[in-house]
Amino acid sequence: RVLSPIVKPLAWGGLIYYIVETLFGDDEEDEQNSESTASEEGSLTKGSENDGAEGTDDTLFIPLGSAYQLPQSFYKGSDPEWQSFIQLSRNKKRCAFLKNELTGLVGQFVGTMPHMERALGKGNIPKRHWLDIDFPDGPPPEYERKGFGLLPPL
Repeated sequence: RVLSPIVKPLAWGGLIYYIVETLFGDDEEDEQNSESTASEEGSLTKGSENDGAEGTDDTLFIPLGSAYQLPQSFYKGSDPEWQSFIQLSRNKKRCAFLKNELTGLVGQFVGTMPHMERALGKGNIPKRHWLDIDFPDGPPPEYERKGFGLLPPL
């Protein structure tokens, strides 16, 4: 509570300074940086170029409120992810290999924890296990957040 009157104005001042500097910063530095990055981009290979991924532009995003989850979507029978799940479920050898591999990894991880070693004893390896492979009904949930996107001057 004592720091609150000091910290709040400093935080707001820092945020305002960052926004103003981003929007109206020194254009000479930007030109020099763009010339140096243009020469570096010429030397990049095609595989390392950015293919338009989100979040790589120079916008400043100021969120308003918290993120909310979008409605859940489900896989269709023709989706490539669902087809790969079907192929995996039909391959019994691969499923057994994955289960055994996961069991071994968990056993190694638990063996490195001192408190588990004291409880279970030294040199414990899993002998029997029961794992089910469950496939998701749809892709992971997506979230959206409302806010302002500030573009740099052109």
